[in-house]
Amino acid sequence: MKGFKSKIVSFDEFFLTGKQYRFKKGQLILRPDINPGGIYYIEKGHVRVYYLTESGREKLHVIYKKGELFPLLFVLKKIHRDAYYEAMDEVVCRKTEAKVFLGQLRRDPYFSVALDQKLIDLLNVFVNRLDNLETHGGPARVIARLSFLAERFGQKTEDGVLIDAPITHKDIADSVALNRESVSRQIEDLIRRQIIQVKNHKFLIPKISKLQKELLNLES
Repeated sequence: MKGFKSKIVSFDEFFLTGKQYRFKKGQLILRPDINPGGIYYIEKGHVRVYYLTESGREKLHVIYKKGELFPLLFVLKKIHRDAYYEAMDEVVCRKTEAKVFLGQLRRDPYFSVALDQKLIDLLNVFVNRLDNLETHGGPARVIARLSFLAERFGQKTEDGVLIDAPITHKDIADSVALNRESVSRQIEDLIRRQIIQVKNHKFLIPKISKLQKELLNLES
């Protein structure tokens, strides 16, 4: 909640006093056998959270970005999930002890309201994910996911909306319950028809309206 001020410090400033940790791309930040011991605030980069199925396949849960927190469920409810937290690019985190975080939460109602906004934003991510899975047809699922990613990670540029996160074909496949090969074919078709582009290994959508029109055509 950018610009939201508590009576003591801003929401973001509070976490910037925590101990700093740096992680390289592909490095695990947390895994099921590690007790988080506190809450992590993302100062820079992106973190993917996934589970492993019984067959060993990765099941993408969520991708966190700058300014977001994890693992909230552990800190707030003492629920420890068998999840892996992996750096998608260069990640800088600040760790705050659980008791310090909870103390601030109890003390400062403004801080609590700011956290509520963070939780609402995350709820929107999961609601969109469910809506996406209910979309019929592989092409429509891929386009709906790209549209959501543009909303969540999009940066407006002179060339269109850049999805400013290191999203791969596999990440999209894992999030829409399709195999990577199928997703790659759909993305290559969208690139061929100039509905999307790839710029510096990131997706660029020249015209969001054109992408959304494509989705409407598939759903009609």
